[in-house]
Amino acid sequence: MDQYFVENIRFLKDASRVVGLMKGFSYDEKYVIDDQHLLRIFSTDDLERRKNEFDTIKKVGDYSTYVPTALEFGVLEERNVAYMILTYLPGTDAEAAMSQLTREEQYEAGFQSGEELQKLHKVQAPAGYPSWWSVKKKKSDRYLNELKNVPMDEKIKRMLQTYIFENEDIMKRRPNTFQHDDFHPSNLIIHNKKFAGIIDFQRMDWGDPIHDLQKLGFFLKTS
Repeated sequence: MDQYFVENIRFLKDASRVVGLMKGFSYDEKYVIDDQHLLRIFSTDDLERRKNEFDTIKKVGDYSTYVPTALEFGVLEERNVAYMILTYLPGTDAEAAMSQLTREEQYEAGFQSGEELQKLHKVQAPAGYPSWWSVKKKKSDRYLNELKNVPMDEKIKRMLQTYIFENEDIMKRRPNTFQHDDFHPSNLIIHNKKFAGIIDFQRMDWGDPIHDLQKLGFFLKTS
């Protein structure tokens, strides 16, 4: 641990044990402090979005006890980094832990994680935030434009385009709420064979809550 951080982050000053956390896809430096707190250190290049992430973790914590508590956010200008301190949720990520559970325990953990996610979806998007329809319409139009340059069967391209055009109206008048936007087993915690929390809010967004289920198919494995 860099001595500069020890001297400038109060949670580190009296810490007896600091362990680096390497797992995950984030570029953050992550450390567990005395098995109680999680320190995330990151560039100030994305400061506004990360502060919004921290504030939103605070908000969703009012709806569920299965998310980390946001404790402190700070900027270390000399190093061009910022940090946040969250409570540490002990356990193992569900991707690794699920194979050690019975099918009944797996079902219970999955069901409870869905119940807690539904509670987080009660947090409404900020006033004036664009509708889900406008955000996704702009994105799908861009994807379809880029699809024109992809070397693949033109029949498949037309099929994709037709499917999107015929179904995109479904996105109108959908709820506009908190999205974890990275909800899959690697970001769910299992402790003592039970669901224990939802972590990693770095990709959080706002929009249709059902969109939070779209990554499950990419990450789920048969156990």
